[in-house]
Amino acid sequence: MSPNNELDTYIQEHLKPLFPDVINGERLVYHYTTINTFEALTRENADLVCTYCGALNDKAEFSTGIELLEKYFKQNPHASCGLSMATLKSMAEEPAFGSWSMSFSTVGDSLSQWISYTDRHDGGVSLGFSIDDLLNRIRQSKHSAQLLYLVPCLYASVHEKEIDGLIRFLFGPYRDAVHKQCMTKGCLDDESQSLAMITLSIALIFAAMVKDESFREEKEWRIVMQPFDEVITRGCEFLGGKPRLYTHLFGKDFQVAQSIRDVVCSPHGMVNSKVQMIANLRKLAVKPRASKSTYIS
Repeated sequence: MSPNNELDTYIQEHLKPLFPDVINGERLVYHYTTINTFEALTRENADLVCTYCGALNDKAEFSTGIELLEKYFKQNPHASCGLSMATLKSMAEEPAFGSWSMSFSTVGDSLSQWISYTDRHDGGVSLGFSIDDLLNRIRQSKHSAQLLYLVPCLYASVHEKEIDGLIRFLFGPYRDAVHKQCMTKGCLDDESQSLAMITLSIALIFAAMVKDESFREEKEWRIVMQPFDEVITRGCEFLGGKPRLYTHLFGKDFQVAQSIRDVVCSPHGMVNSKVQMIANLRKLAVKPRASKSTYIS
């Protein structure tokens, strides 16, 4: 079993309450976005994009997870494998080594997320994707210069037990599996240095999974990307003033539009006719539906 699959298995076995309910045979997660982004995502050869975590709306992004790691490494010095907190904090702010993410929610019609993540005046949509479809695409991803994960977010003070178990798994069995894979592939020149780099990579995954409890109502899942190649990050595009990288989950033989399982129109803005027009133009297999949230401008 590959390390990625081991992490998937751990999440499915130990974090099952964080999964969305099964509806019509599928577990969906929703991406809230504007009408313009919806139109772009449904174009031919479009791909999902991740945003550099240092540029996300939450200015405290990563700090919660890093604070928990700092506490854990102080109590368990051997677990850091020589990785200093100064290095971790520095690398977390470096796009070529830090994490990039795309956010989803298990809630497809959330008033707070309509307000936060769609256009205040023109509204937007939430796009439903199958967790299992995204996981399969990530497992099959052949892009050699990036690591991809689909993970739920844990909220400090709300998921203390789950966070403690996740830390022990990531810096125990999971790191051992990654290390073994690196040894098998012969990619360890300096074993101690490489262990520190593996620990850094895993620490950045953990930091992307843990958020402050004030965000708990979002019930967030994330595609987390680690490029580990400056050449890749040079290819980023600036959309909405933020650096974005393509996930390479969708090839020319398959489109993002074909993976959309649900479309919910925001309760504000004149969106219904626009969304329906785009859905018809892109031949979406699902019919857009109206939000049931009450929005007062």
